[in-house]
Amino acid sequence: MAFKFLDPEPLTRFTAENPWYSASNRLDSNRAMHSLSILNDIATEFESDPSLVSEELDSYVQSIDGICQWITHSLQREDINIGRSGEVEEGAAFAYWAGILAVTHDVHTRIARALLSSTTFCKLVIQMWAFKTSTGRFKTVLFPKSGCLILKLMQECLNDEAGRELLLRELTRLPHFAKTFAAVTIQRCLQIQEDCFNKSVPRSEALYYVCGVMDVILFSATYNELVERAFANRQYLKHLVSSMLSLSLGASRTDGTFEHLEIASRKLVVLGVDIPAHRVDYNFGEMIDGGFVEYIGRLLDLIPKRVDHDPDVLDRVERVVQALGAQTIHPHVTSRLQDVAVTVKGLARRSWNSRLKNACVDLYEKFREMDRIYGSLVRDGVHLCDNQKCGHQLRPQSSSPGSGSKKCSGCSTMIYCSVECQEDDWENMHKSECRSLRVEYFCRKARRHRYSPATRSYHIAYLECIFNRYKEEFKEGGKVGRGIRADGIPWYDITALLGFRVPPCRKGLRLDGSKQEESEPPRPVPITNRLASTRDICLRPGAGEVRIVHASLSLGYFGIFLMVQLEKVEDRYEAIHSYFYTI
Repeated sequence: MAFKFLDPEPLTRFTAENPWYSASNRLDSNRAMHSLSILNDIATEFESDPSLVSEELDSYVQSIDGICQWITHSLQREDINIGRSGEVEEGAAFAYWAGILAVTHDVHTRIARALLSSTTFCKLVIQMWAFKTSTGRFKTVLFPKSGCLILKLMQECLNDEAGRELLLRELTRLPHFAKTFAAVTIQRCLQIQEDCFNKSVPRSEALYYVCGVMDVILFSATYNELVERAFANRQYLKHLVSSMLSLSLGASRTDGTFEHLEIASRKLVVLGVDIPAHRVDYNFGEMIDGGFVEYIGRLLDLIPKRVDHDPDVLDRVERVVQALGAQTIHPHVTSRLQDVAVTVKGLARRSWNSRLKNACVDLYEKFREMDRIYGSLVRDGVHLCDNQKCGHQLRPQSSSPGSGSKKCSGCSTMIYCSVECQEDDWENMHKSECRSLRVEYFCRKARRHRYSPATRSYHIAYLECIFNRYKEEFKEGGKVGRGIRADGIPWYDITALLGFRVPPCRKGLRLDGSKQEESEPPRPVPITNRLASTRDICLRPGAGEVRIVHASLSLGYFGIFLMVQLEKVEDRYEAIHSYFYTI
């Protein structure tokens, strides 16, 4: 009988001239409201009586769209907005119906599938998620062991392929949907943080809530580019890290805070690498600005002395520390870490575990090394010169008139220290390759794979630094990557020595911390005129002591193969030419 009263047909008769409270419609509306109110009891009966499932499951599934339509109708009735105190409360119906829908979703898998395939249900979830009271607050009623049911419905919808497609389709029909959705989602995090400070929400539930919001951001932004861009424009990672860090203040090892922080740390790394994937460096820069280094410190402070119940937790925390160290491959990340250098240095002292302590020491040493390189580049004002006859690749800029970096306007790839070098290289080399480099440049641009001259010089300086550090061991054959080409040129692959392991989250680091297989190795170096010229230069009489080093660098969702030609100057080797391509 309840499913019969939830038939949506009477709703077609409700108009402005003939509203629900008219004499002809009130009975239908009240019957439907009563039927909705006993859905909890029906769900209980379904759990306790298997025979009822076999008899009434089809009717339940068929009534799902009607249930959602009647709930949408009920939101127009002020008499439904009754809070827990028994008084009229603005928006109380949203929390109430979220509970009804959550219970309905959990009754049976077929019912859950019908809900997630209902356009009305997806519209209803969006409406609940964005609803604000007249005081500007969202409904975030939290239930013991269940959390916020509105958040739960949003997660269920986005985690399901069909539900996600419907929800994002309905979302895109709203005006300024991306900006509004991003703003609402971030404001919900800030509100729950404020509620926790006011002691109206327990810390554990607030942490659980923010972790759930991270899932909402990940799945919505992954499948909609406009939503992804809206979150990026609002510096969402900075807000998330700041909220989690604030919520962790005053926590102890025994109150369960660590578990939430550890789960959130992995989700933050996933978001930093994935959303958006083309600006990993700025994502981690925002996280550092929001306090991610101190966040890792709080993780180390709160990690339990005994982890027998979860032996992999140390491995997961270690990978988070290593993920931050891997991002120092980006000069922007190194520059942001300069502001928190003291905190980075102090991480090792905050860990009782020797394994994590070593990981923190490695992080600080990596930062110090990259910081020295970054500082020398900024201080000396170095530039690139791709004219092979120039040999001033990483030397300070000259003060002579007309000097300064010149970029080829055709391919936007080759950089020169002067007009003279640019003209000379055009006649001897670049004219034949400019068109193909232009195609590669625009392919990178279309995929939003940024590789600026500043980043390139940063990487060249690092390869130069690594080779000079291990040059004696290279000479003795004690380091990996040593090789002599058939033409006699000493050639070294130093990728394994860089220590950069940027975890590609969609393919490498899952939310549960489990590992996946490594990606395929980069393709072989293509033979071009410039590479052939490099070989000829190395083999010419009187060329001096020349070495060639190369490495494959992962910069998020694309990689760079970088080759650097080094020439011995006194007791060290200096970069005089480089070549790169996207992998």
